[in-house]
Amino acid sequence: MRVDELAGAAAPAAVAGADSLAARLRWRWNRLRCMSPAEVAHRVFRLAAMQAERARAFGPQRIPAPQLGKPAGAWVPALPEVDPEPYLVAARRIAAGRLDVFALKDVFVGAPPRWNRDPKTGIEAPLRFGKLLDYRDSG
Repeated sequence: MRVDELAGAAAPAAVAGADSLAARLRWRWNRLRCMSPAEVAHRVFRLAAMQAERARAFGPQRIPAPQLGKPAGAWVPALPEVDPEPYLVAARRIAAGRLDVFALKDVFVGAPPRWNRDPKTGIEAPLRFGKLLDYRDSG
């Protein structure tokens, strides 16, 4: 287990940008010293739980097979007073890979979408277990 995983807090910009291993280790050691024993125990437990989840120690191990022979029912009942055209236009736009993402309007996310790509910057997150990604590393 790494000390920075245990500490879990973002390093100050001056230390995070430093190339000095000693400076990073000093910051992490100081962060660890500032924690109470209860916080250290909590962070160790959360890290162990994440590692166990990553190893699939919990939950179902098998994805059930689809039942393609059975016809699907309507998800939403069709109401005669509702015009379906605006919804069909929106569905076609989404199927073409164009979405509104927060304040970004009409962003092309791909078809199928690349869900690990930041739509604003274009930076792609690695395809790894999400809870163990270092969100402080933008590269």
